[in-house]
Amino acid sequence: MSDDKQEEVNAVAPPHLNDEEDPHPQAAPAPAEGSEGGVSITILDDDEHDDNRKSAESGKKTTLKSARYQKTQSKLSADMDSSVLLPPPKVFGSLPNTTDSQGNANLLSAFHEKIDEDLLHRAVADAGRWAFGIMAAEVWIYNEESRPPRLFRPPSGGWIDPVFLVSQNTDALERLVDVDHPTYVAPRPQAPGEGLGGILWAEIAHTQSGLSVSRRDVASEKKIVWRDVRMLANDPDRPTNERIHLLADAGLGWAAGVPFDIRGIKGIVVYMSRSSADPKKLHEDENVDYLESSTDLIGAAYALRGPRRVCIIKRRKDAKEALKRAKIKVFAYIRARALAHETGAPMDDTLIGIPAKEEEPPQKLEEYKPPNKCLTTLNEIASGPIQGTKTWLCKFKGGHAQIEQRKPFPFALFTFVAAFITMLILSLINDAYINNTASRHLIMGPLGSLMTIAFVQQAAPAAQPRNILIGQFVSILIAIVLRSIPGFLVEFRTPLAVALAACSMALMGTTHAPGSSLAVVFSSSASVPDGQIQNMVASVAVGDIVVIIMATILNNMNSKRQYPIYWGYIPTYIQKMIEQRQIKENKDRDEDEDAKEKAL
Repeated sequence: MSDDKQEEVNAVAPPHLNDEEDPHPQAAPAPAEGSEGGVSITILDDDEHDDNRKSAESGKKTTLKSARYQKTQSKLSADMDSSVLLPPPKVFGSLPNTTDSQGNANLLSAFHEKIDEDLLHRAVADAGRWAFGIMAAEVWIYNEESRPPRLFRPPSGGWIDPVFLVSQNTDALERLVDVDHPTYVAPRPQAPGEGLGGILWAEIAHTQSGLSVSRRDVASEKKIVWRDVRMLANDPDRPTNERIHLLADAGLGWAAGVPFDIRGIKGIVVYMSRSSADPKKLHEDENVDYLESSTDLIGAAYALRGPRRVCIIKRRKDAKEALKRAKIKVFAYIRARALAHETGAPMDDTLIGIPAKEEEPPQKLEEYKPPNKCLTTLNEIASGPIQGTKTWLCKFKGGHAQIEQRKPFPFALFTFVAAFITMLILSLINDAYINNTASRHLIMGPLGSLMTIAFVQQAAPAAQPRNILIGQFVSILIAIVLRSIPGFLVEFRTPLAVALAACSMALMGTTHAPGSSLAVVFSSSASVPDGQIQNMVASVAVGDIVVIIMATILNNMNSKRQYPIYWGYIPTYIQKMIEQRQIKENKDRDEDEDAKEKAL
């Protein structure tokens, strides 16, 4: 074990393993030469016997005290720079075959496979070890050649901080790490949008137009977005995934994905942190730059596999040819020496019998002609639609994700009571509107669909107050603007209003399904007369406010519900100014305290 590795193991070891006294007895020295029967006899006096007995007893006690630590430490990888190599996923199949056609071990193939695995794991481990707050990291490669396309994790594409593994003694963590666990959950291939890696991949892929743009070219105030793992696991709009629940139960509260595209190899590195990590330090520019640079290195380490294997195959072929020529020369030399010994004549080099290499006629050097770019482009255009059609048809098979699990009866009962009470209040308000003035009433259709979102999918982004208010009023505004265009037929106005509303909500991050239905209602003069637009907008606002208030009151009565997950009305630049001001105030306060301490 190297000195660096020994220092890292000592850093996570309990205090009693770092003492000068070694709890484990050392192996007996080899017998000295000349000792009779190979036995070395050492005579000890009484004092030495007492010292050895005390040392053995102390070592036994220390070993018993550290039994649990040794059991946990045995899970750590001994040859991976004191980091934990997550087990290879069983469904990926084994590593490439390292035996030839006769069943003999191919040592060179096994050697370069280990080099690839070590190189990738070392890059992942270094990224997690030196970044702030990173407790685990995983690499997910996007395989476009699979049918349908999938994200898969290489065998050495996972790392867990050894200190975190020792400190978090939970069943969820063991099910993620220990392949011998009876309920071990392997990192199976995932479709985009499924699992933690698939969710982050889908979100990033939608912001970078197919990952064809560099991360640094994307206009975003936050280069890396940290997501709440528990919220993603409990999001009813996401496919059910057991592994993301285990990650949340293991204490990994925050996750962020950083994509890479190295020589056509696309993927994402998922960094995970404790739920108690400081978000400000996670978003520091130094930490973000390090994670992005580490991601590029990880992607390059994986992309190096293909060219490395091609070079190794070429080197192996050259080595076989060189060995064959060497064997011919050796046997020819032995035969020539034998003939010279039998005849007594000096050895003639012509008798060696090495087949002379036929001289090839000198070839005329041709001028280098660059490839025809137009022809290459035409070939790509011709093969692109065929390949794209195959991928498109394969997606019809489905993503093979787990179907939505039914909710328990208490959850459904609570949803029934909450939806009934809220809808009853809205109906009473609507009757009061109609009785007071016939020109004003609530639009009950979108409010009915809002009941399901607010009380069944209360953790979904579409159910949050920000999405409800902004999404609906942006849709209404678009419909009113299109409605004001003279001569615009309703047959084209309504589809355009819905399309623009959905597009705008997606761009603004305020997706809300009932908003599109309001675009349909307000774009038609039959549903909302021209003179009643202001009254109907006010009615929508009243209905939304009532739903938000009732959802906040009723959902939070249940210990397993939280509403809202966020409000999010403060603009990002104002929130950033507030954070910078708080950082400055904390810094000034620390400087004042330091000055007072120096004065004292």
